[in-house]
Amino acid sequence: IRRKGRGRSRGTTVELEDKPKSESRSSPARDEESSEDSDATVSGSESGGDGAVDTLDWGLRVDASCKELPAPEDVKLSPGFEWSIVALAFFLVLACVVLCGSFDYEAGLFDLAMAPAGALLRWYLSLYNPWAQKSLGGIPVFTLLANTLACACNAASAVLSNREHHEVSKLALAAISTGFAGCLSTVSTLVGELRSDTIGGLRVRVSYFLLSFGLAMAVEVPVLMAHC
Repeated sequence: IRRKGRGRSRGTTVELEDKPKSESRSSPARDEESSEDSDATVSGSESGGDGAVDTLDWGLRVDASCKELPAPEDVKLSPGFEWSIVALAFFLVLACVVLCGSFDYEAGLFDLAMAPAGALLRWYLSLYNPWAQKSLGGIPVFTLLANTLACACNAASAVLSNREHHEVSKLALAAISTGFAGCLSTVSTLVGELRSDTIGGLRVRVSYFLLSFGLAMAVEVPVLMAHC
């Protein structure tokens, strides 16, 4: 007669056999052997048996009700707020022009005249950065070009202004350095690109920083040293 009983593992059945009384009164050594065989059967079913261990005990349960978060929407300013920014900018420019004229600060007027050209050129070059980053290993080449060109303009205007004797010409050349080159160069964009995730890993960021600094020095220092 066989009697089925539950073992220690989940879903595992261990068969225990009832023996006659004559056989049950066996030696203690035989009883110990039978108990060891029973334990080995249970432990074997726990460790190696198919389906003996519930997979949820060892894996992470995936919540099917969890949905993917929607992509963030682009932040757009209202037309009224945009026009208010434009009006404020014109007001500030007009105030600077009035102050420069009141204090006979002609250099400031020249700087204001040259600044928009540098700012617009920098904005136009930045439009090609996404294409350049995909083609040239993540480095924003046109930001690098804007900063290098600004350093070249700064050095050239400093050299040419020393050769001029007319006051207006000197003011115009100084405005190329301060107004045009000052708005063409962009340290803030350089720092922002170094901190962003769009230009690759650490090696690309370090290479971009060293290349920017090296080109600036390579363009400006020789020109200034040759005409000191």
